[in-house]
Amino acid sequence: MQEQKYIILLDYQRGEGYLTKLKKLANVKKYYGKISSIKFLIKQIQNYLFRILAMIILGGSLVIALQRSRGVKIGKNVLVAG
Repeated sequence: MQEQKYIILLDYQRGEGYLTKLKKLANVKKYYGKISSIKFLIKQIQNYLFRILAMIILGGSLVIALQRSRGVKIGKNVLVAG
């Protein structure tokens, strides 16, 4: 007797890719066109790097400067502790 093999194909719904989501987010933030989308991507990467550096670096004034460069609003007499 011959064995019968059954193959079940699962239909996975693929979500949107990263670049598609990035384009939509850029449009929401009013960055239209290819050049503006590239500027938005660079800004997002810069924001990510500053956030990572601020988590790693010890010392209040440099952490505050990095956070402010990201656009975080921090008061005058604020100390940031790790």
